[in-house]
Amino acid sequence: MNILQLLHTCFRSIMRNRMRSLLTSLGVIIGVGSVIIMVALGEGSQKAIEDRMTAMGTNLLQISPRRQTSRSGQQTMMRVNSFSKKDIQKLRDESTFAAGISGVVQSNNNVFGSLGNAQVSIQGVEPDFIIARNWKISDGYFFDDEDMSLRNRVAVLGRTTANNLF
Repeated sequence: MNILQLLHTCFRSIMRNRMRSLLTSLGVIIGVGSVIIMVALGEGSQKAIEDRMTAMGTNLLQISPRRQTSRSGQQTMMRVNSFSKKDIQKLRDESTFAAGISGVVQSNNNVFGSLGNAQVSIQGVEPDFIIARNWKISDGYFFDDEDMSLRNRVAVLGRTTANNLF
């Protein structure tokens, strides 16, 4: 059998069983399409997760103080040991690989602006915080060591908070 006879036989078989051929083709198309879509969704999700982790800092290490609980009778007391400026300075002095070390104090509070107020998370940080978190400033500038030494009152606002308040 030559190739022309083979193609003629295949075409004749497809034409005799049109519905079966159509359904088989449709099954193959849907199967391949769904595999392509699932792979694309998986790759997109992986990329989104990697982007979020990169935004946090690809080699970020956070050290938190230990919480101690003591129970006396039925009362439970929780005491939080905190880091002092001396502890953070010792980390800076003894660390050889850290790009940035910053202490963080965090609380939630209401802030007021010309367009209203908002409940926000407030973080007290040091100038190296922007290096440690790998953040980019879109407008204005991040405070520096001079602002810290002069005890200047500065604030860095996130985009959403800035839009809500001003």
